[in-house]
Amino acid sequence: AGVVAGDGAGGAVDATGVRVGFHASPAAVEPFPAPERWIAAATAFAARLPGAAPGGLWSVGTCADGVTCALSFPLEGTAPPAVEPADEDANEAALTAFDAAGLTVWLEVEPGEADVPTLIDRILERYGHHGSVAGLGVDVEHLRASTFVEGDAVSDAEAAAWRDRVRAHDAGYTLLLKHWLPERMPPTERDGIGFVDDSQRLPSEDALVAELARWGTTFAPRPVHFQVGFPSDAPWWRALEDPPRELAEALLTAAENTAGVFWVGTTLEEVL
Repeated sequence: AGVVAGDGAGGAVDATGVRVGFHASPAAVEPFPAPERWIAAATAFAARLPGAAPGGLWSVGTCADGVTCALSFPLEGTAPPAVEPADEDANEAALTAFDAAGLTVWLEVEPGEADVPTLIDRILERYGHHGSVAGLGVDVEHLRASTFVEGDAVSDAEAAAWRDRVRAHDAGYTLLLKHWLPERMPPTERDGIGFVDDSQRLPSEDALVAELARWGTTFAPRPVHFQVGFPSDAPWWRALEDPPRELAEALLTAAENTAGVFWVGTTLEEVL
């Protein structure tokens, strides 16, 4: 992103090429909003930041027990180990709506003990025809989480294999890896990977921005994305005049490689 500082008179930072919008997970948001609500929120967020485009992280598989990845769509034949398919598809209508609205989304999965390359194939085989899909994200907090507290670290070999599997479906796709601890990320593998920080429970805006800026520096010049707006941080972000805009501008200024800022679905209606 080409980031410039504000002009001192209320001018916004340049968010050209940055995706802003939502993190949407049916495990976190109940009742789950209709696609139009997600589109409206992402569009409203993007309108606050000159040059930004609407998008989001869209969960298609969640893991509640550290073992089983519950997909939000059916599978043909026998399900792979540690994978539980749904009876009905919960994503097709939303992704079709995102296509029409010009959104960009990464399909996100919490793998548990399920084989990640297999999940990548099943997810992108089903939804790769959507123009709104930009790739796939793995929430590393839920990687082999029945064995490893807060998830297992991703090795360079794993990251490269996952990225290559994602790119096999579309050479333009990117792999996103999400955690708040840099040591859970691959030590050196960087090509074709974006890094998402979902830190929370920080005491102030300054503390959060400093934490996320360190993430940006750690993975520079690769793109970094931030998931913000958690209820645990609400005591201070509720005091901001325009929380999504102000936090996004602070992050764009603090980390020049910021490529995405996504507000969590649990508090999205409140601010957008």
